[in-house]
Formats: sequence, structure tokens, C-alpha cells
Amino acid sequence: MSDAAAIEWYDDLGPLGVGGCGALRKVRRIRDGVILAVKRLLPKYRNSKAMRERFAQEERLLRALQGHPNVVRFVQSHHEMGDGQGPGIAIELLEGNLLDRMRRGMSYEERIRAALEIADALAFMHGKGIIHRDVKPENILIDKKGTAKLADFGCAKAAGFGIDLTQGTVGTRYYMAPEQHRPRCHADERSDVHAYGVTLFHLFIGRLPEFNQRHEILKFPGWEKVAPAFLTFLLKATADSPNDRYQSMAEVRAELERLRDERALPGVQNPQAVPRESERVVTPNDARPSCRDLLAVAVVIVIVAVGIACAVRSLQRSAA
Repeated sequence: MSDAAAIEWYDDLGPLGVGGCGALRKVRRIRDGVILAVKRLLPKYRNSKAMRERFAQEERLLRALQGHPNVVRFVQSHHEMGDGQGPGIAIELLEGNLLDRMRRGMSYEERIRAALEIADALAFMHGKGIIHRDVKPENILIDKKGTAKLADFGCAKAAGFGIDLTQGTVGTRYYMAPEQHRPRCHADERSDVHAYGVTLFHLFIGRLPEFNQRHEILKFPGWEKVAPAFLTFLLKATADSPNDRYQSMAEVRAELERLRDERALPGVQNPQAVPRESERVVTPNDARPSCRDLLAVAVVIVIVAVGIACAVRSLQRSAA
């Protein structure tokens, strides 16, 4: 059953994680005993029209991306799930993400496999006009066979899927491209290239990159031990200007395969911790200040400034 209007009953088996605007829980579907993961909006967003619309769009995007082996499998969705707590999206349960696997240790081959599989998933998405905008190890799930699957499309931007939900600032600070930090950003597939580059930096170098004011990767301990070709790849993938980056994931994948063939990709066993999910930035349209709000603030500032000026003049006259 996949009717979005239906009510489905589940046994709640506990939390799996909390994101910027949603929570993921492990459940057992009562009618057949299948174990799934269900994503729900956080309580503070359940009455937000913009966030409910974004949630509905996430379900539409998941449906559109089904069939690719490196995209998490959509199971069903519901406007209400029988508990009065709003809509839910049920997906296959994959208990473990790329970050978890990195912390436990991954072989050289496992890292390359994950990198290439996510490149394939992103290229597939981009071919459908969808930009993920929150690529990071925590949003890459790993199944029991070691297959990497891209997940969490709550920040995705898409053309042709109804409502335009792209004006807010969304993403995770440490992975976001510079243009995503700017007001009314126009993220495109090259923004995903940047986040993918940061993800590969962490996957193969074992730490997050640090950038200077020109958004160039700073040297790190062990820099001289990394193959120059791979450093060049990282610098281009994470360049400040989208025009200076790889222009497509197909181009990225081809370069990655070349580096693999040259054995230019390093391997690490103990990656440093990455920022927690709380670092995600989600500014839905209805949470951003309106023009009326900004005008009111400006008027208050002017009134305060005039009052201070009058007070200063009065004191000057008194002193004279």
C-alpha cells in the first residue's frame, strides 16, 4: 500500500536519529511485521506550512528517484499515521551511515566503492534536475552488502516538482558551498560537487578541511604525504567559484576513476569527528524575516538614533 492518504499503524521500536527538521524512528509495520524507518517532522515544525510543503516535496523527490541502486528505497508515505502527530515517510531501514563505517575503519577498496557509488547517485539526481544540497557522510547510508545509498532529501532543490522551496538557507555549514551561505542563493549541481569534495576529503584524509578567506583549503598535517593529483582534485572540487569547480558529477567520477587507477587516493583508519546534525542550517521561507519586519526594525533604529542625538544636544546646551 502506497496511498499517501492512508493511515498505517506501526509499533514504535525507538529513535534512530534527529535532524535539522525531522526525526527518524525505527518501526514495525503491524500488518506484515516489516521493520522500517519512518521520518517525521519535529513538533516545532508540524504547524509550519512551509516545512510541511517541504516534507511533501521530499516524498515526491524520493518517488522520482526510485530504481537507482544507490538511492535509499522509498516504501510508503502518509498524510497522517494514526497517532495525530502529522505526516510520515517510510523508507528501508539501514542502520549505519558512512560516518559510522569510517569510525570503525574502512579498507581502501570500501572507500573507493562508496565514493564512486555516491557519485553515480548524484549524477542520476542531477540528470532529473534535482540538487541534494546536504551531501555529507551522515546522509550516506550503508547496507549489509556494503552498498552506499544517498538519503535525506529534505533540503533538496528541484525543478518541475510543484512548489518552489529553494529560497531558504539550507545545508550543513561545514559542507555547504560558499554560494549556499549567501542570501537567495542559487545552488546548482556544482554546489553538490563542493559538498561531495568535502565528504571525500574527510573520507580519504580523515579530517574536515579548513579554508582561508579565499576559500582555499589550508595545509594540514600530512599534506606532503598526499598525492599532488588528489590534492589538485580536492582543491578544484571545493573551489570558491562554481565556475572553477568540476561542472558535473560525471566529470568528477571520471577524474576519481583516474586517481583510483593511479593509486593516488590515500586511506585513513581513524577519522576525526564531524559536526553533529545540529550544525545543519534550515531557514524555511516562513521563518525568514519579511520586508515588513525589516522595515519595522529600521524604523525603531532610526527613532532610537534620533532620540540619542537629541539627548546629546540637550546635554551640550546644558553644559554651555
